[in-house]
Amino acid sequence: MKRNVLVTLADVGHIDQAKQLFSSVYWNAAWDGDYLLLAHGIPEDKLAWFREKGIFVYECGSLDNKRPEDVYPTTVFSKFYIFKDYFKKWQKVIFLDADIIVTYSLDELTKTTSFSAKSDFESDLNHQVNLCYNYEINDRTWIDRSLERLRQKYDLNSTSFNSGVMVFDTDLITKDSFSELTYLLKEYRDILNFGDQLALNLFMYKKWTRIDDSYNAFPLDKKTRHAFFKEGVIMPVLHFLGPNNKPWQKGSEFLEMWNSNLSKAEQMNLKKIVPLKKIFTPEQLSGSKKAVVINERPFVIASRHFFDFRELDILYSMKKTKEFRRLLVKGLVEQYSRNYNRFIPYYFASFIPVSAKASIKKLFSL
Repeated sequence: MKRNVLVTLADVGHIDQAKQLFSSVYWNAAWDGDYLLLAHGIPEDKLAWFREKGIFVYECGSLDNKRPEDVYPTTVFSKFYIFKDYFKKWQKVIFLDADIIVTYSLDELTKTTSFSAKSDFESDLNHQVNLCYNYEINDRTWIDRSLERLRQKYDLNSTSFNSGVMVFDTDLITKDSFSELTYLLKEYRDILNFGDQLALNLFMYKKWTRIDDSYNAFPLDKKTRHAFFKEGVIMPVLHFLGPNNKPWQKGSEFLEMWNSNLSKAEQMNLKKIVPLKKIFTPEQLSGSKKAVVINERPFVIASRHFFDFRELDILYSMKKTKEFRRLLVKGLVEQYSRNYNRFIPYYFASFIPVSAKASIKKLFSL
């Protein structure tokens, strides 16, 4: 048993993704800790490959059922299992989502002394709350109740983190950690926006610190990809957010790299640590970290505009009619974002008599 363990999560549809991740860690990061797969509903014949490689396997049960309004698969809730007592056999856990490619050493992450993650586009907890999915226009009582419970306990203006990369010492795991997370999931299930992230953010509310952005870099645009391929900007952890931005998809600029990592998974020998191909100086790493922040700045700005519709929800639920209507009109005039317009039909319903709402709902196919 080694001091640190690197963990990812996969279901039966993402076995290759887990193999690619472990392979990229092995060949590109010179990782000298243990490897562990959180296996969500993967049959034993598929797990044999990981066990034979010396990768630990922790089999997860489902924590919740899929709902029509869910954007993310319920598999993501299995991240909560890393807070079980089982993981206290290691001193530090590094969790990485399976839609990640590791390109350089993760040693800096092992130096953290508290729960650490990257801010989610500099956004607040409001960003983790979804008040618009699949509810009846003429009855949002259950939404309001969930939101009110949340507001009473938490400051929703507090910065939130992205759960794709998490690092923590297992000292923080208690006998109640897992049950607390499952309680938070149940308590706020109706208003989750990004799967597991709201519960994890509440669990670590005001108790987390930031890792460097380059250890959870989001290659979302051509500028970032150009910086990585052409300018030599070092991004040790590339995290491919969104359903249409995956490195294994046809047309991705990272497809060749992803396939290469996957093909080399068969050659992994965890008893032998592979040395880093290239070692960068602290100055080089520092310069690259700044570049990652600069490249992501437009998305940080855009994400802030995205939240205006959530402010509408807050005003609407608090029955602050005048402020609500003023902000609604402001949003229509300024056209903050495509996402803003997506929810406009819901808000216009507030101006319409109850007797007419059924027709409006049908008109907008809500």
